[in-house]
Amino acid sequence: AKDQARTNVAFVYRLIAVHGSKEQLNEPDLLRRCIELINWALDTLTRPGDELSSSLQGLRYNLCRVCGVLLDKNPGAMSLVAQDLRAKLFKFFITHCGYGDLAEEYNEKLLRQHEAARDKLKEPNAELFEAEFQYNTAAVRYWAIVALAGVLTVECHYDPDILQERGPLFSCVTSVFRSCKEERVREIARRAMAMAVRHNSEMQDDDLDIITGGGDIAYSLPMILNITFYKMSDKRLPVRQGAIKLLHWMSTRFFRTRRSTYKLIATIQCSNNYYDQVFSIAKEFSEKHEELRLDFMEEVISHIELLDRDGQQRMMHYTVAWFSVLDLYDLEEEVVSQTLRHLVVLTAHMGEERKDLVQTLWSSIGREEDHIGIVIEFLVAIVTRLQNLKLLRVCLTICSYLSESKPKVVFEIMTAAILAVPEAPAVELQPDAVEDEMSWTFEKLFPATGDTRLVTRGDFSCILLAELVLRSQPAWRPHVPVLLQAALVSIDHANPLVRDSAELLLANVVFGLISGRAESSPQAKSFRQTQAVLAARFRAPPDAPQGRALPAARAQLDKGREEDVAALVAGVVGALTAERGT
Repeated sequence: AKDQARTNVAFVYRLIAVHGSKEQLNEPDLLRRCIELINWALDTLTRPGDELSSSLQGLRYNLCRVCGVLLDKNPGAMSLVAQDLRAKLFKFFITHCGYGDLAEEYNEKLLRQHEAARDKLKEPNAELFEAEFQYNTAAVRYWAIVALAGVLTVECHYDPDILQERGPLFSCVTSVFRSCKEERVREIARRAMAMAVRHNSEMQDDDLDIITGGGDIAYSLPMILNITFYKMSDKRLPVRQGAIKLLHWMSTRFFRTRRSTYKLIATIQCSNNYYDQVFSIAKEFSEKHEELRLDFMEEVISHIELLDRDGQQRMMHYTVAWFSVLDLYDLEEEVVSQTLRHLVVLTAHMGEERKDLVQTLWSSIGREEDHIGIVIEFLVAIVTRLQNLKLLRVCLTICSYLSESKPKVVFEIMTAAILAVPEAPAVELQPDAVEDEMSWTFEKLFPATGDTRLVTRGDFSCILLAELVLRSQPAWRPHVPVLLQAALVSIDHANPLVRDSAELLLANVVFGLISGRAESSPQAKSFRQTQAVLAARFRAPPDAPQGRALPAARAQLDKGREEDVAALVAGVVGALTAERGT
């Protein structure tokens, strides 16, 4: 009863905050009373014995919502709150928002206390108690992060550890972008971090130290480079000028003894053609400092998820330039694997919106034949080990980009995989694993789900070749026997994904051989017979991907009629006869 009375008092103020107008919430007397309520509720909820009380979850919800709504309607209200109370509110909200290390630790303790309290109740009271707790917990988490952004709208001298690069605030915001799919929550988290940097001198002083050279360096060189390149691509001229100033400082602080680098960045001036400028500088910088490439990639992956889509595209732009000069065969196997994992994640997230950048990235890496072999071997290995359908599609896209510059190399590698002795894939499946499509971590984005139904190396080759046959006929002409063998062997495969690809490969190869032949040629009858059978027995599904121009795309062979199968075989024989000129 005591806990319910406390909750009801806060509930009244919640109604006032939600339904009151901005003008009403600006009245000094009402503001004073709201601040008194906030102070009282906070003292109650942080008192020993009540801090983990699940029966006070309703009071926590009312406190978070009063603060969130009040600061949204009247942002200046926080300036009336005493410094020590602001700091307490910050810690309370970051602990109860459900994201970050502090929140996870608190949630575990709260859940244990709640389960103990619930077990003491009998039905239906226990069920009602559980439902109310779950509702209030979800509400607390949302309004706590809203209130957190509001608290950060004014400067406050918080505990320095809270605002460190890897401190609770950074942990909270990063956790939002890794685990939350609601765009409004992600936007609130982004605003909270922006407010923290803008209004808190502790964080600004670190940035000023980097530019002026005073005191110890707060951030690593790869992080400074990432920040500099990102700000150099900003539309606002003052921001780009500040980035150039930071670049000049770096030339003196880090590269005075490296004449080529010092000359490069010490003489750079702000350009109106800033998009091309940052691409050129990032590429040249990467060429001169191979030792920074991988650390720079780690910085990009750890921060790109915190940006909006426009910011992610800006970061992707200079990252492509940075890795356009990458030499894979000079790296250790473990480093190659980690680097390619990062690039696969970038492809998965940016492949549709910035196909041009992703294509440029892989085309640059595929400039060397050795690189193509290394990349394809890696892609085949992770697909057969993780058996993840989304990963398979991304890897097929990457292989198609590699084939655009050197299609013969790709066909040689893939046909060799078909002819190799089949090996059972080393699979470590996690059937209950759930893909986190918002994550930029490889393991969370591509868990070992097994949804490709055990695709082998040969199966991967068949699926890929079915995609590539139409794009570069001269490259696959020498491999016609192997392609037909792969298609005919897999055409009754137990896996529908492989079976459909085998049918598509067969159809595309035969149509490729048929195309361009004169009607009066000796094999015209066989060609027309094959074409008629394929046109009648292969049909494209409604959701067939664009780019497969033939009617046989994603075709399905009707094996129910023996005469059609016989006609198909006769047509294939006719096509091969014409191809070999015999």
